[in-house]
Amino acid sequence: MKLLNVNDTNIAVYEQPGEGEPLLLLHPGGFFASFVWDEFIQLINKSHRVIAIDIRGHGNSAHPESGYDVSVLAKDIARVLQELKIDHVHLIGSSLGAELGVYFAATYPELIQSLTLIDGGILNIVGPYGERDGTKEDFINEILNSPVPEFENREEFVDFMNENAKDFASVADRIKLYKTLNGKYTFKKRADITAEILSSLCDLDMITLYQNITCPVLFLPAELEPKLELKLQMIEKIKEKITVTDTKVIPESKHIMMLNHSNEIYEHFLKFLARLKVSS
Repeated sequence: MKLLNVNDTNIAVYEQPGEGEPLLLLHPGGFFASFVWDEFIQLINKSHRVIAIDIRGHGNSAHPESGYDVSVLAKDIARVLQELKIDHVHLIGSSLGAELGVYFAATYPELIQSLTLIDGGILNIVGPYGERDGTKEDFINEILNSPVPEFENREEFVDFMNENAKDFASVADRIKLYKTLNGKYTFKKRADITAEILSSLCDLDMITLYQNITCPVLFLPAELEPKLELKLQMIEKIKEKITVTDTKVIPESKHIMMLNHSNEIYEHFLKFLARLKVSS
């Protein structure tokens, strides 16, 4: 891991050298960071130069007081690629990383060779074809007023994850903990960071963004998450804007599917790239 100072903010960058084309990985939000890709990286670095970034406000990147608009997050990524002297990448994003990936591909189309979206970047956050029912205001208020779980130490947190979040228990020891005012620990970052990011994402209209995307797109919606049928309907609308797309639903997959389905993601991604080479 190295820290690159871009836009006056230290961004954590993880590189795995490889001889193939560069691949950029963008992680989900919340308490996740680039560690969620560890298993996938062990597979893909045989064929690609892999770059994973901790989005500002996550993991080992800086957590500044402000600057979490999606346009700023995208600018961070562009500057990181510039610092690494990378002209273009394949991009795989999950959840927040997928939504940011769509915005990035629409804003910097010249930098993206292909886009793979893991259960994100398909529906809007709220509104028509929205992931959530209700208004943006309701959603942001819910974030700002949600309780902050506290733990005496990491061991207590790991026990909590084993009992209450079994899907994520395998990475509990990698999740960043923050010290609270009373000397305890929590996995929740400052609520204002999450609120600012999601408030910005709520203002995005996916169909409008896809009108500016020029690269091929692979969609990997999760089978076991809500609104799968709505996601598939939205993909059909998106296909009217994109020349080359593919959609795969991995059986038994959940939202953060890299933790349990890295092999399937790897296989679908390589097949998608092979299809692109044949058609080019």
